[in-house]
Amino acid sequence: MKISIISRGTGFFVVAAFAALFGFAAALAEDPPHIGYVYPAGGSQGSSFEVTVGGERIYDSQEASVSGKGVSVELLSSNASEAEKKKNANKKGAISQTAKFKVTISKDAECGERDFRVVSAGGISNKLNFQIGQLVEMNETEPNNRPDQVKKPIPMLPVTVNGQVMPGDLDLFKFSAKKGQSLVFEAEARSLIPYIADAVPSWLQVNLSILDSKGRELANSSDFRFEQDPVLFFNVPADGDYFLSVHDSIYRGREDFVYRVKMGELPFITQVYPLGGARGDAPANLKIYGKNLPSNSLSVKVPADAPSLMHISTRKGELTSNMVPFAAGDLPEVFEAKGNNSSGKAQRLSLPITVNGKIAAPGEKDFYSFEGKKGQNLYVEVLARRLGSPLDSGLALFNAKGERLKENDDQKDPSEGILTHHADSFISLTLPEDGLYTIRLCDIQGQGGDEFAYRLNLSLPRPDFSLRAEPANISVPKGGSASLNILAIRKDGFKGPIALGLSGNPKGFSLSGALIPEGRDRITLTVSASDEVPPGINNPAIEGTASINNLKVTHIAVPAENLMQAFIYRHSVPGVEQSFFVTQEAPFSIIAKLPDDKAILELPVGKEISIPVEIVRQPGKEFPVKLQLLNAPNGVTLRNGWIAADKSSLKLVIRTEVKTASNFKSNLIITGTAQVEKEEKIAEPPTKPEDKSTVAEKPQDKIIEKQITEKDSNNPAEKPGIKDNNKALPDVKEARKVKKEKFTVTAAAIPFVTVPEPATKKPHEDKDKKK
Repeated sequence: MKISIISRGTGFFVVAAFAALFGFAAALAEDPPHIGYVYPAGGSQGSSFEVTVGGERIYDSQEASVSGKGVSVELLSSNASEAEKKKNANKKGAISQTAKFKVTISKDAECGERDFRVVSAGGISNKLNFQIGQLVEMNETEPNNRPDQVKKPIPMLPVTVNGQVMPGDLDLFKFSAKKGQSLVFEAEARSLIPYIADAVPSWLQVNLSILDSKGRELANSSDFRFEQDPVLFFNVPADGDYFLSVHDSIYRGREDFVYRVKMGELPFITQVYPLGGARGDAPANLKIYGKNLPSNSLSVKVPADAPSLMHISTRKGELTSNMVPFAAGDLPEVFEAKGNNSSGKAQRLSLPITVNGKIAAPGEKDFYSFEGKKGQNLYVEVLARRLGSPLDSGLALFNAKGERLKENDDQKDPSEGILTHHADSFISLTLPEDGLYTIRLCDIQGQGGDEFAYRLNLSLPRPDFSLRAEPANISVPKGGSASLNILAIRKDGFKGPIALGLSGNPKGFSLSGALIPEGRDRITLTVSASDEVPPGINNPAIEGTASINNLKVTHIAVPAENLMQAFIYRHSVPGVEQSFFVTQEAPFSIIAKLPDDKAILELPVGKEISIPVEIVRQPGKEFPVKLQLLNAPNGVTLRNGWIAADKSSLKLVIRTEVKTASNFKSNLIITGTAQVEKEEKIAEPPTKPEDKSTVAEKPQDKIIEKQITEKDSNNPAEKPGIKDNNKALPDVKEARKVKKEKFTVTAAAIPFVTVPEPATKKPHEDKDKKK
């Protein structure tokens, strides 16, 4: 079955084909599929090609989806027989199973990054980056480790080549070039799979080399400034044949070491100046640097509603350059003045202001001064590394006497999950007195050059926030709930509460516990789907609203994946589209009720309270359920969490330890786990009667057999044992295998607040009161 993928809008969309497709699907199982790689990790406009997806729990994959318009995906096959699927069903390993799909990209599909996901009966997988490009594409052909093994040269440039680096692997691609050509080789590897949890370093570190026809290295690149994906520039010295060499920098290899390399006389922007512009009607006029560019200048429109981070490019003929980041701001803007390289020649500024400047030479320092008032809250921020500049900034703030008040090297930005070095600086300070203050900005490593550009923001507080929703994909059972983590990134001292909701109020979906309390930067809420929502993919957006300086401010949450690096570190990596996948109903649901119909549950510190909980099982089902708390705050625990198979309710006891802080607000999220029996039909060939005395019964499986009855007594062909066409029909049995499957179900979130333990009266207090 083919599915046309629908892009996200302000509301939500249900892919109609899923409703029919998943009519037979199982209920939400314990673990949805997880994908570790897609190969090839992209394709060109107007093409149709096969991809292999590697991951866990994907043998029962039924479909895949790609975000955005103009792409369709069709399941082709799994690489295993039914027997092998069962054998490897519980095999450990992030990429131990594979499935194949056919991807078709329309001619007018928008180029750029998309989200690729796999869907199974158990739910929806994580997302991986999938690129739509404009160049002709080709995949490597093994063996291609040596020049004499390359049998299929690249017919013509430009092209995008795709490959996988296996252990000890080195991939060679042969191409022809003319003297004087300025070739660009742009690799994509870490940008495709930013973090691999069980690899060190946690990504494919590509090394690119250009070899001549005799195998001698002419050029090499293993990065691009601070970016791990390399870019190689090669000016062709003579007509002839050359080889592009691709390998991991330390010669590791595995199936998820997937890469793409764009190669040819491609327009490529290395940097722009300035790095941003003010929102408004006037366009920003930039100077651009790079290779094969149509011009050294570019005019960029920055509309009033532009996001704070834009991405811009240029075109040369039919070819579009790489995208580079560009900041949109609201403050007045000035450029750095020449000669501001000492405190005595500091450039005078009026607050608030954004300065566009460069550390133009190694060792250079830029100075700026301004008049400040006692009690003013000053915020000074550098934007450089986050905008593609190699600057490793250092900031220092001095008073009129030259005394250093505060300094900063690196400030971590939680929204930048890909950066491995948060090199931008930030200072906040309440000014101690009226007078002249001076800012010094430099590169901490003493480097400099045209590319070491920056934006320096000096302002009074501008409170704001942004949101991340983790994970980008969740599976919600029809009529049930699923948990979702919301991260608030607060700015300039904003501490207020943030109310959360679904943009456009999509029918059939609701949020519980949808409030980030004052001062908190993270909350776990639940998303619920009503019985009316059909199975399938939906793409609503999470939004957050807060009151800031008496103004209503609303922001959309960026979908993100919380990825592990090198077994320990975790990063929030943004995606393109939020996805809720609605599965069939779960075999049971959990209903937890607030006492006395209160809106917020009060948890007295140092005490226990009980919550009535009801388990609603599907008719005819009996199984015990273990209840637990998901992401419970420290000091809040649960006891007596078992509900017997013949029981449907209990009083769940929640204890709040004495050490727990009062007036702490969060959500209680109760989950239930059960082993549920599930029948499966088995095709069983005729067998001789078993000697029951010699066969041990298997306790883990129950086989229920029944003789197929006569369907029509007038049709002798349907009577067992009656000859038809001189063949006897043997006794045929229908077998059903009953196995237990683990399910986890989530109840709707219950908001709570911890309250002080009520004071206990002493006996003499009542006597004193009577007197």
